[in-house]
Amino acid sequence: MNVERLYEKYGQMLMDISYRITQNRADAEEILQETFTELWNRKPTGGIVAWLKRVVVNKSLNLVRDRKNIKVEKDPPATPDGILEEKERKIIVKRALKNLPPMENAVVILKRYHGMSHREIANILDVTENNSRVILYRAMERLKEELKPYFMRGKINV
Repeated sequence: MNVERLYEKYGQMLMDISYRITQNRADAEEILQETFTELWNRKPTGGIVAWLKRVVVNKSLNLVRDRKNIKVEKDPPATPDGILEEKERKIIVKRALKNLPPMENAVVILKRYHGMSHREIANILDVTENNSRVILYRAMERLKEELKPYFMRGKINV
């Protein structure tokens, strides 16, 4: 197992996953570094890529969970003035994703933004495939409810 090759091949994908969950590039970079350090020290056998994804997701979720315990002043809510521009839409969706519980956030990101199957998500998050589907459904319902005031005219693509 060549850690350098694994980093070259999967580093950006893992960085993207962590960034989508943490919403912070510096945190995502640190998590990526910690993950590859852990890989070097542990040398897991079997599905290394799945192991890497699981470690990145778990570290990212733990960081988000720890942060939610710290009171942070929230951004003021955006107001719907006609049709929102794409940039505003992305900001609003990002904010809504941040408000999801960590597990729901992770499932949405892995499924919608990284195109993973429920089997892959279940393996990474250590849940059943059916549980992954239920978590995604609940997350999407929460997002629809939270985003309803902004996107009443049409379907939003989260």
